[in-house]
Amino acid sequence: MSSSRLRGHALSWLVAFLALAGCAGQTEAPPISNPLIAALHQAEGHYRWDGSHGRHVFSDKTALGALAEDADPDRDLPVLVGCLDIDRPARVTLAGRPVSLGQLCYELLGLIAYHEPVDRYGEHNPLWPGYLTPTAGPAERAAAKRAWQAVLDAGTYVLQ
Repeated sequence: MSSSRLRGHALSWLVAFLALAGCAGQTEAPPISNPLIAALHQAEGHYRWDGSHGRHVFSDKTALGALAEDADPDRDLPVLVGCLDIDRPARVTLAGRPVSLGQLCYELLGLIAYHEPVDRYGEHNPLWPGYLTPTAGPAERAAAKRAWQAVLDAGTYVLQ
């Protein structure tokens, strides 16, 4: 086979590969089957920095509050804990960029239940990995999921 034909075949394969790679990045995520998580995914709003509290705050707690009021803790707490590590982008933003759906699961979880972590001396532990911020990465969300799962397993949460 001549070198020009080989280059032509190689170029054809390269074009096909690049086309497939481009399409792979454009596939839509599968639909969310859980109605609570689907509602969170549709939520809109944004996070802003609140210097007086030293943390980001969500702009539309009212919309999440309606979901919290309708929540069944026995059914929904495990679902929300299971969703903490979801990286899928939500409609809610921080500085114009979408936050993870897992962050919204955390927001709603906090409206339904809380946990008061203590260290081995019985003092409040502000470094407990179950706390999440909208800037948390995948490793932090996975750690929060493990921490909250332990809380659920032990039953050491308090309903709001």
